[in-house]
Amino acid sequence: MPVGFLTDEQRYAYGRFNGEPTADQLARYFHLDDTDRKLISNRRADHNRLGFAVQLCTVRFLGVFLENLSETPPGIVAYLGHQLGIKDTGSFSTYCASEARWDHAAKIRSHCGFREFSEPQVQFRLNRWLYALCWTGTDRPSVLFDRAIAWLLTHKVLLPGATVLERCVARVRSRTQERVWGQLTRQISEATKTKLENLLVVPEDGHRSLLDRLRLDTDKLIPNKRFVKKQQMQWTLRGAHLLLQTRTKVLNEDLDEVFRHWYPKFRPQPQTQEPELKAA
Repeated sequence: MPVGFLTDEQRYAYGRFNGEPTADQLARYFHLDDTDRKLISNRRADHNRLGFAVQLCTVRFLGVFLENLSETPPGIVAYLGHQLGIKDTGSFSTYCASEARWDHAAKIRSHCGFREFSEPQVQFRLNRWLYALCWTGTDRPSVLFDRAIAWLLTHKVLLPGATVLERCVARVRSRTQERVWGQLTRQISEATKTKLENLLVVPEDGHRSLLDRLRLDTDKLIPNKRFVKKQQMQWTLRGAHLLLQTRTKVLNEDLDEVFRHWYPKFRPQPQTQEPELKAA
């Protein structure tokens, strides 16, 4: 799978504001509770209190400390200024150019318990979580990327660079696909493998392989609606549950036992002879 699956728009939108937040987002991420107010009240001057509040709520919403605080939407500054009773929100520009913002970012990270993506435990848990998604689902890389961002925000992990997270998703998805195909092809006989490989061979006097000809002929018989790429695979709850059970049995190497329970003659296990006990 190609590593660079993000579009230019997705890269630009990563870890930054894309317009004013909605009313629900303001209420969820930018509301100051008593603990927030107590932490903010320790700052001197209105512009420091307002700037501290902006950074505190921004990192909870975006998962990053903005390099350029002037990109903060005015609606957020006004919303936080109203909660703090600060009428002159224009002083926020003074805070954006101050050095105190960097000290405040470190205090916010320490107080709120934000962690770096580079920590081994963080990467291990994220990779394991992504592996489970890839193993039991068919999400596109861009969807997995968005879900990884949500996981990092939920677990208070500061977002890494877009390319770093993109490579992480691509690597886990590629490894999962290799293991799935390995499980599927493990029991295929050599004769079947040869037949499948012959489907891909292009004849010397032709331009298409047998697989291409079969696929093109099938397209003429089945309505095109079923092959629209935008059409998503629909899973029922029971279907997804059965798929998860099957893949779990494959991983645990218990699938043969299940089939033997239904069909006793299915791949009978070789009888192991117990060693004879010598007479004392």
